[in-house]
Amino acid sequence: MIRVDKNHFSELIEEAWNNLPSEWQEKLADANISYQVMNFATPEILQKMNIPNSMSLLGLYTGTPITARPSFSPYSWPDRILLFQIPIQSRARNLDHLKEIIAHVLYHEIGHYFGMDEDQLHEAQKKNNPL
Repeated sequence: MIRVDKNHFSELIEEAWNNLPSEWQEKLADANISYQVMNFATPEILQKMNIPNSMSLLGLYTGTPITARPSFSPYSWPDRILLFQIPIQSRARNLDHLKEIIAHVLYHEIGHYFGMDEDQLHEAQKKNNPL
């Protein structure tokens, strides 16, 4: 396990964000989406998702996927990607591996924002991201 402080962890997320596929970056430029770093998922999140162990969940997209939105919506809550720092760090062997895990989790959660299911995400990651 490797440990970094919250600021360094956020910098690694920014680096991963900046290395997303260019077509995703273009679509995200005008999106109302942000990320938040938390140590662990809250008990409420874990219960809602029926996940018994807080170390099992690395990230979560909260919001309405763009494929499920009405064509006109006067206001919508911002979409968020939650990244759970301690479970992510617990899987990392070193700093480079931590960067890979963060990139993988971020890519996965942004894929949900785009309305991708698990199979579509798996295929997209094979094409654009070797993780």
